[in-house]
Amino acid sequence: MRTEETAAQYAAAKTVLGHDLSNIDDLNRYLASFFGGGFVIMNHNLWVARKSTMANVVGSLPDPNVPPTVANTDPATYGWPLKTTDRACAYVPFISDACFSGYASGNAGGPNVNNINISGANNAASLVSAKKTSGHVFSKSLSSITVNCTYADGHVAAHKKQLIQGVYIGDSNSGWFY
Repeated sequence: MRTEETAAQYAAAKTVLGHDLSNIDDLNRYLASFFGGGFVIMNHNLWVARKSTMANVVGSLPDPNVPPTVANTDPATYGWPLKTTDRACAYVPFISDACFSGYASGNAGGPNVNNINISGANNAASLVSAKKTSGHVFSKSLSSITVNCTYADGHVAAHKKQLIQGVYIGDSNSGWFY
């Protein structure tokens, strides 16, 4: 999946690590290098409530309060999944493809589906070839976007543009979708 992105990341990892990417520790070190090692960019959204491990962030991520959870969305209605028996597990995925707006020049951000970033983010300026785009797109066309979602109740879904919803507002008015 995402062969162009994967090839660019393998090439960039060799530069960062000084050798080929060959194990989980290598992968973690490479992904952490995107933002100086404070956290790992895994190119997927993890939609479960969890305690922050960052010194400057108190509370849980994603924040269960509205905002930054977008009002009238499934997470605002059902909450973020905490355990497999939560009602939210049938409505809110626990993991999805990374899908976001913002982080690139000319991209307004926010929870509007038409603002989803499909041309690459500027979050890895030193690794230009490894820029991340949102979801799965064909020929950089927003109308072709698909976001794969996995739910704790056992079902999976591929959300096409018509089903994608902005559910979380991040830093710099970035929007996060599934």
